[in-house]
Amino acid sequence: MAIVSIIGVHGVGKTLTAQYLRELYGFNYRQLEAIDIASKMDYIRRQLTFFTSFITSFTREIYLNNTSTIPLVFDSHPLLVIPYTMYWLRGNVDNNTYNEIIECFMKLLKYLPKIDLLVYIKPLRIETVIERIKMRSRFNYKEECNREYINFIDTYVDKIYREYGSSIAENNIIVPAEIEAPDRAKIIYNTLFNEEKYTSEYLQADIVLKNI
Repeated sequence: MAIVSIIGVHGVGKTLTAQYLRELYGFNYRQLEAIDIASKMDYIRRQLTFFTSFITSFTREIYLNNTSTIPLVFDSHPLLVIPYTMYWLRGNVDNNTYNEIIECFMKLLKYLPKIDLLVYIKPLRIETVIERIKMRSRFNYKEECNREYINFIDTYVDKIYREYGSSIAENNIIVPAEIEAPDRAKIIYNTLFNEEKYTSEYLQADIVLKNI
């Protein structure tokens, strides 16, 4: 069974891309989310809830599907909790607590099941993210549209992806968020099953920008 996880800052289209993989290519799709139970907690408990919930769902679904021949796609990965934890804990806890939590989260990544493909959906323009956040109209959309917030998360997603991607997945690929969701799904499918090799890290990003 092939396993795919999609990461990226909120609003880039992780869930929509995963849904298209299900609709167009028959993937089993599993969502990783904990906002409903964690949103009203204090910073530490909230981030611990996100991380443990993501790990529990991630490992459980891989175990439950280990005899399946149908590809499995997650619309996130436990590593994605780390940049958000860094953002929300900075200035809200002392340095020792901050460092201990981040170090613990980082260490746990290496014990997670290794997947086949880690997909980083990276925005080439911050406006892409803001437009999509406004379209989905979540209760906290104003907070999610904050440019400093978006830039911080994307910067550290990029850093963690580059540092840990090869230990988390057999293969890694960066796909521009500006590509339409069905096309993103096609790129992921073709990459996973070797029908077409994409050697450019940003998948013809210059061409994408010229057409948006």
